[in-house]
Amino acid sequence: MKSKLSSPPILAYPDPSGLEFILDIDCSNSALGAVISQVQNGHEKVIADDKSKVSNSNSWINGLSDSEIKCAQREDKNLALIINLMENSDHKPTWHEICSESVVVKALWSQWKRLEIRNNILYRRWEDDTGKKISWQLVVPDSFKTDILTNLHDAVTAGHLGVNKPLGRIRERFYWPGVGENVKEWCRRCHQCGSRKRPPKTFKAPMKTYNVGAVMERVAMDIMGPLPLSERNNRYMMAYRSAEHDTTKYSPNVMLFGRDVRHPIDVLYGTVSNNENFDNLPDYVMQIRTYLDNVHEFARENINNASDKQKWYYDYKVNFKPYSVGDAVWLHDPKRKVGISPKLQCNWDGPYLILNSISDLVYRIQKLESSKPRVVHYNRLKPYHGDFDNWLIKTVIQKDTESHATAIEENNIESDIELSVNEQCDMFNFPTDNIEYGRGHRVKRPPNRFVPD
Repeated sequence: MKSKLSSPPILAYPDPSGLEFILDIDCSNSALGAVISQVQNGHEKVIADDKSKVSNSNSWINGLSDSEIKCAQREDKNLALIINLMENSDHKPTWHEICSESVVVKALWSQWKRLEIRNNILYRRWEDDTGKKISWQLVVPDSFKTDILTNLHDAVTAGHLGVNKPLGRIRERFYWPGVGENVKEWCRRCHQCGSRKRPPKTFKAPMKTYNVGAVMERVAMDIMGPLPLSERNNRYMMAYRSAEHDTTKYSPNVMLFGRDVRHPIDVLYGTVSNNENFDNLPDYVMQIRTYLDNVHEFARENINNASDKQKWYYDYKVNFKPYSVGDAVWLHDPKRKVGISPKLQCNWDGPYLILNSISDLVYRIQKLESSKPRVVHYNRLKPYHGDFDNWLIKTVIQKDTESHATAIEENNIESDIELSVNEQCDMFNFPTDNIEYGRGHRVKRPPNRFVPD
């Protein structure tokens, strides 16, 4: 065993000193293979190799024969009807002959002059805008649609390039009624596209307003620094706002102290006195309180008006569709990886399932049955349209089944108990006349009334 593991053929280490690498590729009807090697010390040595099987979705590599395409078209009910009509008559059928058929048949009937059978295969004639370029599109049966969409959108060579580019590739080669909507739905359900691309319209919840009506009800402080060290060893200072606020229309200093701060310019040029003299301190305090009450009343009105205006502008383009329990969603959870372009990273994780709504805008979600729930805001979610294993529905069905089985078992136990009560009644010869059977099959017996002698 030791000699087998240490003797050729074994993989060699690559030599990056300037030796050329040799790449050999081969394929068959069932697999692909590749080998990378180098000539080291006069001998070609294998550095790495890989192989993979060809899945059914990649059967287009082998190519389809005309007979296979012919059989697929004739196995399709709608295409078979059109082909039979074209082969058995030289004129276009009347509307009464096809009015009871499917939408696909009617769509192909409307393009009767553009359809042609070439080598027993149905094609559609296509011209570009100039009319100089003409190509023949294969009319695709339903059995080929999944393979075509997979190879022109999901394959490595396709690149998940959105809707327009795969649709253009398809229209150069194939045609079927409703191809545009099929491509859009395919891209919408694609897991790779959904994990990387933002939704065409951002899902955003409406604004919630929380206004204040009194001083110091909600406090926000502006700290400025670090500054040069002061005489008292301080580097930061609290900035008192002396500018007029856009919402309240008053400066924060007026709202709190009832007066504006004195700026250096006021010291330099002086200020105009209001010529109000107060004989005592209580009069001054009363005047300041009255002024602050008026300022606060006007500020509250201004805050309500400004919040309503801001909410109207914010909610004007809001796309809010609340989720229900069991809905599948994507979670916006970006994780930056060094060396990878942000456009290629998966910023959306999922699918998650909605467990319950904590509030109008906050939901509890869970990805797997064994994972921990997460509480997130509505703005971080978007709908998930792909296929997935809905473990939540299975759990609910299992619980319902278990509860149903438990209820049946409890009913059986209750029936056994009722049967034993009936047997006891027969044993002690209780009167059984006028016995009524109520809910749950419970036995009721009349009371023994006193009868005088």
